[in-house]
Amino acid sequence: MSIAPRLKNNLLFCLSLFCTTPIAIACDIEDNPVLMDALLGKERLEQYHYLDSEGKQHFDSLAAFKARETLQKKYFDRINKIDPSESDISCFLLIGAIAYYQNGTATMESYSEQTKPLYEKKPELVFKALAKAPLLIEPVCYYLNNYFGFEDKNKKGKSAFVESFEHLSKTSLPDIQHQRCLNMFKE
Repeated sequence: MSIAPRLKNNLLFCLSLFCTTPIAIACDIEDNPVLMDALLGKERLEQYHYLDSEGKQHFDSLAAFKARETLQKKYFDRINKIDPSESDISCFLLIGAIAYYQNGTATMESYSEQTKPLYEKKPELVFKALAKAPLLIEPVCYYLNNYFGFEDKNKKGKSAFVESFEHLSKTSLPDIQHQRCLNMFKE
């Protein structure tokens, strides 16, 4: 029996998150059911279903999307405080990583705009999150790269950004992870 690629990727993502780095990201406990559902791609929470007029239960994809969007907004608001916590930054990046690995384009678009300002505000905390949870590296570097030229905006300044980013990446991440990140900036 073959496992669907999406489920397989989600399972690997979950295993890398919860088996190899079990305490790397500590989101609010009440957010865990929504995050686990999203990680596993199951969307089994009761809040994602409705009963039709015949009493049959149906999945409501909009409800699932809104639940994840609510978490994104919660952590986005937190990271825009004067002094965001490492945990809030990690949770925000985790939600973006879930969207990236599941190809959730609506969420990915907003992360393409939101990740660079976060990085500029707290680069050391972003790199701390990447070092503690390497599964965040590819999505975060994708979003940072995608910021330049996304919707024909922010086309200037990419080379200066990459040069500065490369130096901090090299000093903050193991070489293989540093290279993995820089590969996301190649066109």
